[in-house]
Amino acid sequence: MMDNIFFKKGLDIFVRIGDIGFKGNISSIDESSKRIDIGVPDQWLSSLARVERGSECTITTKSHAGQNYVVGLSKVIEKRLNFSPPLLIIDFPEKFEKRSELRRYRRIGVSIITGIYQEKELKGGNLIEKHLEGTIVDIGLGGCQIMVDYLFETGELLLLDLNIGGNGGNLRIPCQVRYTKPFYNTRLKLYGLEFVNMGKEIKDKLESFITNLI
Repeated sequence: MMDNIFFKKGLDIFVRIGDIGFKGNISSIDESSKRIDIGVPDQWLSSLARVERGSECTITTKSHAGQNYVVGLSKVIEKRLNFSPPLLIIDFPEKFEKRSELRRYRRIGVSIITGIYQEKELKGGNLIEKHLEGTIVDIGLGGCQIMVDYLFETGELLLLDLNIGGNGGNLRIPCQVRYTKPFYNTRLKLYGLEFVNMGKEIKDKLESFITNLI
């Protein structure tokens, strides 16, 4: 029996396949064949066209009550571009992380590629920045959770380079690693980040960006 708390017709679902990411809507669930049909808005059609059958994907979705979410691994069964809306059909994930929201600020499930900077002090007193890349799987005013295949230390200070679109451009958000956990037997890891020392301008832009996601 599928877990309909998280996988239910009508729920939004965020899909990430390599560098391709988009938001869809669960249009149907077939428990006998263990598949999920995702309706993809036309604005994401060009991204869907690049998806290949058999590709591994990560998904993020919320329960209908909005207090829990799930991050999972799946594979693409097929895509149907000539449907209205276009469809992406994926396997029901055998491995997924259920999480509860017990935070000061509400978290929203997303799938957003972000740049990550680690600041390392050199002997000469200069700072060097090494640009990495990860996927934000949930975000709120207090912090976010990212999925990456890099190693960070608990307490380490990072900078997220988040493209919020429109006139907001890119936000360079300071944050600190609060926890880490492996994502089953994959190379991926989930890191919980707390946003720290944000100026008013950055906080206002971030709040506006998050509001538009709801």
